[in-house]
Order: sequence, then C-alpha cells, then structure tokens
Amino acid sequence: MSLEPTLDVESSLAIVEETHAFVDLFKIGRANYLKEITRTTDWRDYTLRMIDLCQKLGIKHYIKRDLQPYLRAGYHNPLRVPQFN
Repeated sequence: MSLEPTLDVESSLAIVEETHAFVDLFKIGRANYLKEITRTTDWRDYTLRMIDLCQKLGIKHYIKRDLQPYLRAGYHNPLRVPQFN
C-alpha cells in the first residue's frame, strides 16, 4: 500500500493502525505538490512517528525518497521487500 500523499499526519498513522493486519507492505511518502501541506507539516516528526509505529506493529515498510533525509543514521530501509502475492 502506498501511503501518500499524506494530507494529515494523524489520519495516516490511523490508517496504518487500522489496516496493518491485511497489508503486507507500506510504502510511506509525503505530499510533494501541495504547498500548503508541505510547508506546515513537520516531516521529520511524521517520519519518525511512522517508523516507530511500523516497528511497534512489526510490519514491513519502506520510506520513500522524499522522507529519507529524516531517517535515523544507519536505519535499514530496503527498496525491495518480499511481499505476499
């Protein structure tokens, strides 16, 4: 599931919480072409909160390029993640 554009941080986190049982991979990005949202959202906080949630739930995820600058040093972010098909 590609989780973008992120229009509301809390809603995106809630989507992951509610759907993780039947989604095998989350691809997490941001809103790139919506200037009002891009300007007012704390993307670092969003990225770190999303990573913490994914790790807590034990779900596979990939942080897309636009959020990768906010990854913690050494964070394992594989582009190719095995999926159930």
